[in-house]
Amino acid sequence: MKKIKRRSPIACIAAAGGTALIALVVQSLSAQASASAGESRASFAREQADTEVASGYERQADDGRPNSLERAGELECNRCHSTIVEEWSTTTHAMAWVDPHYQKALSKKRRPESCHGCHSPKPLHLGDMSSKPIPRPKLPEEWHFGVSSNSCHLGPGGLILGPGGHGHEAHAGKQGRSFTPEGRNDLCSACHRTTIGPVIGVAKDFELAGKAEKGQSCVGCHMTVEFRSSAVDPELGPSPERVGRSHRINGPLDNEFLSEAFGLSAEHQAGKTILRIRNEAGHRVPGLTSRSFEFAAVALDGEGSELGRGELYVDSRSFIPVDGAASIELDGKAAQVQITADHNAPGVDRPIRFLERIIELP
Repeated sequence: MKKIKRRSPIACIAAAGGTALIALVVQSLSAQASASAGESRASFAREQADTEVASGYERQADDGRPNSLERAGELECNRCHSTIVEEWSTTTHAMAWVDPHYQKALSKKRRPESCHGCHSPKPLHLGDMSSKPIPRPKLPEEWHFGVSSNSCHLGPGGLILGPGGHGHEAHAGKQGRSFTPEGRNDLCSACHRTTIGPVIGVAKDFELAGKAEKGQSCVGCHMTVEFRSSAVDPELGPSPERVGRSHRINGPLDNEFLSEAFGLSAEHQAGKTILRIRNEAGHRVPGLTSRSFEFAAVALDGEGSELGRGELYVDSRSFIPVDGAASIELDGKAAQVQITADHNAPGVDRPIRFLERIIELP
């Protein structure tokens, strides 16, 4: 199977003119002028060893959710689309109803039904996507299956809607507006513009920033482009290969993907070194009240001696807005800045190291 390289958020969510930067400046710790080059580098190496760095586009920490949805193979679409169903079965969409964190929160709500529409939605093309989704009946498709293929692809009259509108003996097909450039964010925004409980409606950020008008999309970052056959009929064989998207949706527990949401740069100003952390995610970060990030920076001179340290904590109260930036101020004119970042993820009992970067300065 040939894969087309995924565009990173840096490319697909580039900051546009009129960017409003915020300055969350954190004063660095006092310089350790007496530290030798060997001591500084050894200290940095020890710090890196404290947290293992994982890589690859998959969930890299146990957050209390199953690795994949049980009974995913029971879905009718699995007969021909087993690869896509397998991808989907590992996602937050598949786990939307069975997620133990969701179920725990649901048990404490006075009106739990207010959450059902996004965690077990009626096919979105059968309603008004500008309104809050409504839950589907418990049968024929159980709530167990969360945000399913029918939620996103089933249209009026049993049509299966997609980007190409390719029909088949198994079902009729048609191109849906929500799979065209004009409407390609409608499906995602239907649920993700809602702010409720720990969930922040980040799609509103995307919309208010005019990202769609700039040619950007949710799937452009979160669904990797693939060139493959999208269906394999047990009797007729595979469909023609064409460009599509993986349904193994990239999210913040994919370390490499998360790291690409932050653009890093450094410069000298008035005898100091300023590290800037730009939000290139297309919406505020983080998108949950229970998620946070911790950035740490070490400034070194040309000999490798430490000049200063600084930290930045980012959570839902001190978030970095869409197209915005935060800064860490470091003592001295550094020749090199070493940066690490940890992710405090809901349900994970330890910080996850998702970023290690070195910036060289003239």
